[in-house]
Amino acid sequence: FCTLLARRRMADVANAAGMTRDSQLRIASYLLEKVHDEFDEELLGLCETYAVKHAGLRKGLEKLRQRERESQLYDEPMLARIRSVFDKPFDSRLGITVFAITTAFVLLSVIVLMLRSVPRFNPTVQPQYEQTWLWIEGGVTIYFTVEFALRLLAAEDKIDHVKRVTTIADFIALIPFYLEVMTGVDIAFLQAFRLLRIFVFFRRFRSVDSLFHAVWDSVRVLGAPLVFLGTCLFIVSTLLYYTERGTYQPDQRIFPIRDCE
Repeated sequence: FCTLLARRRMADVANAAGMTRDSQLRIASYLLEKVHDEFDEELLGLCETYAVKHAGLRKGLEKLRQRERESQLYDEPMLARIRSVFDKPFDSRLGITVFAITTAFVLLSVIVLMLRSVPRFNPTVQPQYEQTWLWIEGGVTIYFTVEFALRLLAAEDKIDHVKRVTTIADFIALIPFYLEVMTGVDIAFLQAFRLLRIFVFFRRFRSVDSLFHAVWDSVRVLGAPLVFLGTCLFIVSTLLYYTERGTYQPDQRIFPIRDCE
């Protein structure tokens, strides 16, 4: 930008990155009033000095705004503060911390689900891992249960909050653990619902949230095709499962699959 300005290439200056067109032209007009040569080191120096000063002021302004947002957050009522932490995590240090912890728990839950599918770490094959996975998943589920309850408690419109796709996904993701604890049976196919916790990231992106709302509003129109596709997918998946599934052999500790004749 400074070099272009010093060489009087105003058309290129207007398109330089980092500033709006109006800001660039105002700076150019201000500097050109001071130096009238075709190219002068003084003009370049003035521009670079201004750019450095502008960058420092901008960083200071961003820090000041961050502090103001944090101070406003702690001045709000408790429910509004909770809602702000969850819905606008990047406006405060507390929100960033909560978002980082939530992200870590989501990744931990997905990793545990993947490890449980490996025979070496499968609790059916290796019973010594059963309590380990249970305690880890229990801690993760308790955290997301508390988060789910706080979100519901802090929601301004609780009915609208319950109807959201992300809220429904969060609730379904909590079901497998509590069913496993109450029944004492590891319901394998329900474990996949824990992957719905990945939806927690979609709350941070308005474009994805808008997509969910658009799809939700189109459910009536797309209902029949979705049911048909879902039914076909379920039938084909079930056939493949019963065709290719193996039988657990305790002596070999594997799930062997018979070779096709």
